[in-house]
Amino acid sequence: MADTSSFVDKETLSRYVAFRKKHKGDLKDEYVLYSSSPFGQFANSIFESVSLNLIKKYPQYFKSLFKVLRASDFPILSKTYVSIILLVGLASYPVFFILLLLLFGFSITGFLNTFLLSLFGAGLALFLAYQYPSFLVSSRQRKLKNDLPFAVIHMAAVGGSGAHPSSMFNLIATSDEYKGVHPEFKRVLNAVNLFGYDLSTALRSVADSTGSRDIRDFFGGMATTIESGGSMKEFLDSKSEDLMVTYRLERKKFIESLSTYSDIYISLSIGGPLFFFIVLAILNLLGGSVGGVAIGTLATIGTFVILPLINLGFLAFLKFSSLE
Repeated sequence: MADTSSFVDKETLSRYVAFRKKHKGDLKDEYVLYSSSPFGQFANSIFESVSLNLIKKYPQYFKSLFKVLRASDFPILSKTYVSIILLVGLASYPVFFILLLLLFGFSITGFLNTFLLSLFGAGLALFLAYQYPSFLVSSRQRKLKNDLPFAVIHMAAVGGSGAHPSSMFNLIATSDEYKGVHPEFKRVLNAVNLFGYDLSTALRSVADSTGSRDIRDFFGGMATTIESGGSMKEFLDSKSEDLMVTYRLERKKFIESLSTYSDIYISLSIGGPLFFFIVLAILNLLGGSVGGVAIGTLATIGTFVILPLINLGFLAFLKFSSLE
């Protein structure tokens, strides 16, 4: 995203400019792919130069991030997102420091624990901000995997009437029933309508850059069928059957895994805390502290921090592992 030459070559840009001159005023706002946000502008005002220097000096650390960022369809420039990551890390440290200082107290030990844990919290915030596009990609892939079989079935039904493949893509892209596949299908239509690609070239272009294996296989197979002059209806019928079989098998597998998840949750949220508080009760009777931290403080942290985090973490795990 930081280098537009990696996305549009000179030949494509020339075709686009010619299209704009020919159809001046015809383009709609739906083709706008990016608009800056106030938060991104604020992050850039502080860290833009730092972000550009980091990207230039350590490209190997940002290559995978930018690839995932493109696959996530998140409307933001690469350098802006790097600035946001840095801002999140900087802003999270004082927040953690104040909250932990109130918890541990203003003693020397409290300041030391607060300083170290705040560094850990800021590092965790940086890591989560860095991984956020990956979470978006995972979420998009689940939605796409859920909607694609039914979208292909719909396309097969339309294809049986002899409709042109481009009209099938337009039908799916404008429908509200298959939102999981909208971004990829719209990219194909934009490549055809805006950049002048033929449909098979547009399909291969999107297939090469998508983060979904299912879309890559489907678009690649469709492009091959168009180029070889094969039957589009037969291809769509066969592909829809394959996708539906996979769809049913994955749901069956997920339902079977839920019993294992329930056992893990019971151990973490009931058995583990029970053992933890029993040990704390025994230590409290014996007196003393653990690592310089009072038993009462550990019990408070366990009750109001650790237990909620366990439950929130498990809910997040179910959210990201579910098939929706």
